[in-house]
Amino acid sequence: MEGSGWGQSLYLEMQPVGQAIFVLLSLVTPFAIFGVSIHWLERVIQTQLSKWFGWRAVLVTGWLGTPIHELSHAAACLLFNHRIEEMRLFDPDIKAGRLGYIRHSYPKNHWWSEIGNVFIGTAPLVGGSVMLVALMTWFYPTITWQLVQNIRESSWQSLEAGLVMAIKLVWKTVQQVAAESNWLSWKPWLFLYFALCIGSHSAPSRGDYAGALKGSLLLVGLLLPLTSVLMIFVADPLALIKKIIAQCLPLWAMMLLVIGLTGLVAGAVGLATLGLSTVQSSTSLRQSPVADDE
Repeated sequence: MEGSGWGQSLYLEMQPVGQAIFVLLSLVTPFAIFGVSIHWLERVIQTQLSKWFGWRAVLVTGWLGTPIHELSHAAACLLFNHRIEEMRLFDPDIKAGRLGYIRHSYPKNHWWSEIGNVFIGTAPLVGGSVMLVALMTWFYPTITWQLVQNIRESSWQSLEAGLVMAIKLVWKTVQQVAAESNWLSWKPWLFLYFALCIGSHSAPSRGDYAGALKGSLLLVGLLLPLTSVLMIFVADPLALIKKIIAQCLPLWAMMLLVIGLTGLVAGAVGLATLGLSTVQSSTSLRQSPVADDE
């Protein structure tokens, strides 16, 4: 097969169980990198805002970002048969260090609901990403649809080549947004503000990650044997895997776009706070605690 990368060569040397692990890691790793990146960028943004403007700065972004965060949890709860006991879309509590929360329960020993903990815990990543892409489509429709069209028309010969192609397309898109924006107009600033509101509250909280861990072992326990069997009985598993990854590539490109947009916002916040640091270098300000969406 043409264009085999190091990943394909490694795959061909493995036994079915090893191949199954390789496939699962190949599919999961981009999502893990996405989650870690968004979590880190969110912390950078919130820490800088909280450092210079205190608790009120988190409220200025949380009025929009927190309801999206909590509604993402709620949608996943409904999908996985969890009962929503209580939900506060925006209820700032400086003592508890939270802006909103959702409490849910599910029937014990129910495998679907147990696995659902993984998706409920990480749902804000999905909800926030969908809203950021929708926001960009609203403000920059031509650039967004051009990216989508470029992804559809692109071909790739290996996983590595596909990821490199996605990175290049997304980087070009972020450059286009920066280049085509009239910075003397209100439009790019409003876009950055809304992106700040959404991006700075898209990462799961510590409690969300703890909940996601509950179902992760069960999910892996189900997927690993199923994938191993698939590797044995499918005539050309490598071709099947390539098709699956090809379907995932647009999603990965969108995740990279979300990272790029959030990084753009983090950079803007960093430059703003750097300017404040220069102007107020002789002033010592007390840093407020960073709040969590739960």
